[in-house]
Amino acid sequence: MRLLRAVSLSLFAVLMVIAPATAVTKSLSVAPMTLIVSPASDIMPMGIRVRGSVIYLYGGAAGTGNMDGVVRALDAKGATLWSTVLDSGGDEIVTAATLDAAGQLWLVGISSPSPASPSATSAPAPISVLNPDSVLLDPNAALRKDLTTLVLWNVDPAGNVVSRTGIDLERSFIARSIVATSDGVAIAGEIATTSGSAGFCLFAGRSGAFADLAIIGKSETEINSISRLGDNYLLVGSSTEKILGKPVIGKRDGILLTIAPDGKFLSVVRSSSATSSRSWRFATPSFFLGGDGITNGISEAVVTKFSAKLLPSWTARFPSAGPALVVDGPLLRYAVFPSTSTIKGIKGWNPSKAAVIALGLDSKGVAQAAFSAKSVATPIALGYSNQLGLVVLARSGQNTVSLFHALTR
Repeated sequence: MRLLRAVSLSLFAVLMVIAPATAVTKSLSVAPMTLIVSPASDIMPMGIRVRGSVIYLYGGAAGTGNMDGVVRALDAKGATLWSTVLDSGGDEIVTAATLDAAGQLWLVGISSPSPASPSATSAPAPISVLNPDSVLLDPNAALRKDLTTLVLWNVDPAGNVVSRTGIDLERSFIARSIVATSDGVAIAGEIATTSGSAGFCLFAGRSGAFADLAIIGKSETEINSISRLGDNYLLVGSSTEKILGKPVIGKRDGILLTIAPDGKFLSVVRSSSATSSRSWRFATPSFFLGGDGITNGISEAVVTKFSAKLLPSWTARFPSAGPALVVDGPLLRYAVFPSTSTIKGIKGWNPSKAAVIALGLDSKGVAQAAFSAKSVATPIALGYSNQLGLVVLARSGQNTVSLFHALTR
């Protein structure tokens, strides 16, 4: 089973679509990113969210005999503004986060049962499933059988926990992405089945009431990101099986799924070629997708700009040791990946080992800016604000995690 080798597992997915091999045609020099801070070693960071001059860092931290969820607010210099431990007495870790229009944080993660009182936390709700592919879910597949509860926290801008609710999914899972909706949040990830793993989507109201769990795939499907698509939602990931009646094209296809707020799957687009493995890992609100691909043994980071009708406008591919992370800026879209080779049009870029590079791409996919942090090898998460520019959470070969930024204006 591919699912959940560890909570911090990064799935190295693969993807390519019909397009030029690289969109870099302008000759650019690489500017260095600026180190903000190396976060305290007591936290295992899973990601960041950025708003204004504040960086919200979330993940897990060692508690007294267990793992606690944690979220911290950092200022532009990396100083801690506040730090909130999310502990109900069991093991917990935050795996994804989003900010709503009011600046409230919504955090989702994994938890084991806790002795917390009913006044402190709602009891896990019973599960109800929407299951178009007739998936048989496996209640005995968890690496730890108690880590089956999905937990949703709401934290205000001052770091106060407004609410904590949970739902027992009754099998191992990982929530990889969360997006704010008009009346709550939508959560997406991967869940164990009797024959492997499937993707899932789960809607929750602001009160903490969960809708039916929507399952897609049966044995070899993953969902990595969710974003808004008009009145509906876009799920992206990969699969080796028939989805909504559409058969596999390549060894592993990238998939783009549209889902309605009632949990009904509306359409699927497959990205593939016969000899490739591919997957989408990230998607921005402007339908800028990032992932990676392997064709004939060659690993590449891949980005594609789609229209709101999910038609590809352009694609760029780069030799890489991992997927391309993506984020929108006001003028450019940014792709960040562990580059392993020269890049056409980038002056002096020839890393001897994987090194993080950030490319700012215009509306035609042409690079207009390049930044690097050669001391680190693996990007973990991205954010962007007008005050801080591009913010990158990345890991070095020695497993040191640092925050960098590049003022792009």
